[in-house]
Amino acid sequence: MTRPDHRGASEVVSFVLVFAVVFAGVGVVQTAGLDTLGNVRDQHRTDSAERAFLTLSGSIDDVRRGAPGRSGTLRLGSGRLVVEAGPAVTVDDGGGNRTFGTGTLSYRVDSTSVSYASGGVFRADRDGSVVLREPATACRRGPANATIVSVVAFHSRRGGIDTDGPASVVLRTVDTATWEVDQVELNVSTTRNGPAWGRYLVRNGWTETAPSTYACGGNRTYVRRTTVDVRFVA
Repeated sequence: MTRPDHRGASEVVSFVLVFAVVFAGVGVVQTAGLDTLGNVRDQHRTDSAERAFLTLSGSIDDVRRGAPGRSGTLRLGSGRLVVEAGPAVTVDDGGGNRTFGTGTLSYRVDSTSVSYASGGVFRADRDGSVVLREPATACRRGPANATIVSVVAFHSRRGGIDTDGPASVVLRTVDTATWEVDQVELNVSTTRNGPAWGRYLVRNGWTETAPSTYACGGNRTYVRRTTVDVRFVA
């Protein structure tokens, strides 16, 4: 009795299985490759934003120190440029307390942001926030044995901008006010960079008086607030 020959069927099954494995492998490699390329692209964008903000911070500092206006250009890609909340400032000048908000100019892409606030440049992501450039808010005696805390209050009629091309940031000084105070407090709970702010303030002479609240005071303490209008041009 002759046994049936199943070799042909086995070869077909093997052929199908091999191709199934090959196509599955190609799919996995393609998906992983696209994810990797996307991560590299986003990392490149945030790294570029860091460099751009470190450059732009010099122009904003000129405005903070009295220049009537400055401008800078950033390439956003898929990110968004926005003005959002910065630390809240409370000053006690002996006649009562006065509280006002400051502002943060931020570039956001996915879960990462690079920001400028009151002289400092910050980076924040899912893992936390870090200071890339220190703010102008150290609680230390300077010239003439005085402590000067300088903050920037950003205002923008257009809250933000997103565009694939370059975007210009036009900065104009609205006003400047200076107070001699007994004490100044910063509340950093209003900003995404709060943890980095807190670490910086403690290292630079501020005292933590409550969660996310830090105080600086003593003889001859001055708070200088520069209000800056921000305009975005695509």
